[in-house]
Amino acid sequence: MTKKILSIDEIIENELVTSLFQPLVSVRKKEVIGFEALSRGINPITGERISPLMLIEEAERFGLLLELDRLFRKTALKSFAPMHKRNKNLMLSINIDNSVIEQAYGSRHFLKAVKKYNIDPGNIIIEILESAIGDTDLLKNFVDEYKSQGFLIAVDDFGSGFSNWDRIILLKPDIVKLDRSIIKNIESDFFKQETARSLIRLSHNTGSLVIAEGVETVSEAVKSLELDADIFQGFYFGRPALIDRHSRENLPETIGDVYKGLIRSRSDAALKRKMTLSHYDRVMDSIISEIKVGENYMYQDVLENILARFCDMECLYILNTEGIQISRTIANRSLMKPGRSRIFSPDEPGTDQSHKEYYFNLKNAAGIYLSEPYISLATGSKCVTISKKFCDSLGVVNILCIDISVIHKKNEAPKNLTF
Repeated sequence: MTKKILSIDEIIENELVTSLFQPLVSVRKKEVIGFEALSRGINPITGERISPLMLIEEAERFGLLLELDRLFRKTALKSFAPMHKRNKNLMLSINIDNSVIEQAYGSRHFLKAVKKYNIDPGNIIIEILESAIGDTDLLKNFVDEYKSQGFLIAVDDFGSGFSNWDRIILLKPDIVKLDRSIIKNIESDFFKQETARSLIRLSHNTGSLVIAEGVETVSEAVKSLELDADIFQGFYFGRPALIDRHSRENLPETIGDVYKGLIRSRSDAALKRKMTLSHYDRVMDSIISEIKVGENYMYQDVLENILARFCDMECLYILNTEGIQISRTIANRSLMKPGRSRIFSPDEPGTDQSHKEYYFNLKNAAGIYLSEPYISLATGSKCVTISKKFCDSLGVVNILCIDISVIHKKNEAPKNLTF
């Protein structure tokens, strides 16, 4: 006997969908603060779950996307309502696509559904799903209206697919969700870390909390926490499941592992940084002693001789106490990326470097300064800058700056930077 293949209208008419819930976790509070509802279809013959993407594609084909979307939301609210009754602090995050908003704007259907199930709108997060914005004025009006009713607004999948920058400006969301593509292996990817750091800082500065989405390992959780993400979601903390099957039994253990990893990471980083600073200090003193021996007008010659001996050294240059460069930048041409020389080029004498952290963080301090990694504007490569004050042969105080190629782990001294 051939199994009957259900049509999308039969699925909608018979409400053959279910909602799974994935925890939203606050590591700092050490608790589940809510859930995201994730819809699935149900095959009544086999009991198998049907992918929501498959259902959405079929609904779009037959012009039933609005009806399917409303069924998804109704099922999620109905499943969440008993838990909300027991715990008024839990949040529920529900997805709404822009195209559905455009079809049904003005109906207030979702608001009515939330009130029907006696759920406080302040406990509902509306996730604006990733798709091209059509009528921006209509979307903005929808968001403003639902915000006025107490709902929270989230921008989903930030950092992938369609550009979200305009959406951040337009919607002023309460929550920004960093996409899994940024979170995956973030602990070992400098560019992902800097991207996440910038997006999190931007979000916080504009009044949004940040959810790190798709966290699957303790290392990803630790790094996301270091970068100041507020809320965590992903398989590491819990897989999607029926809401009555969620248990907090394993949560203290997973959060405990994150905190242990964070403490271990910071301790290791602090120790490595201390050792690196000590190493760099000896290198700087050695170089400064060579500079003092030479004549002031021969800075270039001395710096070029020094650069030739250190393969990890990208650039050397000297600033005065006002942050103005008084030497030419001596650059290691072998480390400059091919084809980028017109964009990335070493600075010349007279360049104002007073805004750079390796100057102003050292200006009124003694000792040595080590910058965070960044992309050098001289070579286009990832580097750190170390800087230290010194007195030249005439007793004038200047600042020696050295850019070091970062092809090793952060806070570890390059193996070849010896003297």
